Amino acid sequence: MSAPRTVQVVDPVDGSRFAIQGSPDGQPARELHASARQIVNRAFCQPLQKAFADFEKHGHSGRVSSDPQEVIRAAYEGRVADLFLSSGAEVIGCWDDAARGLASNRPADGGEDLLNAAALQTVLHGGNPFALSETEMPGGAEVAAVLRF
Repeated sequence: MSAPRTVQVVDPVDGSRFAIQGSPDGQPARELHASARQIVNRAFCQPLQKAFADFEKHGHSGRVSSDPQEVIRAAYEGRVADLFLSSGAEVIGCWDDAARGLASNRPADGGEDLLNAAALQTVLHGGNPFALSETEMPGGAEVAAVLRF
């Protein structure tokens, strides 16, 4: 009989610890999988829960935006901490670095999906993009962001 032990997982970002209690030797694979899945779900949900809390906290401070052009500009400027994108939302256009804005929003001009570009810029600047269903979106917007400043 093996001694009881704990299997721990440490989140490399914030150091949070999650554990499966007891010896895995006597547990069916299905139970181990279910326990591990709960830990993984919790670990992945924490950044999103924090982002929602920050959205609520800063909702009336000017550090939140749901204006697509403002959010895209902020992403290119490195000001987006958390970006929420509704699945299927897109803004087709061309970004002009010199003007710090949309050069064109006509698909015929060979533009790109600027919301996708905003997600990439958010990651490049250390922010967190989240793709959500329409019903999960804060305020029901197609795009929303918590801004650093």
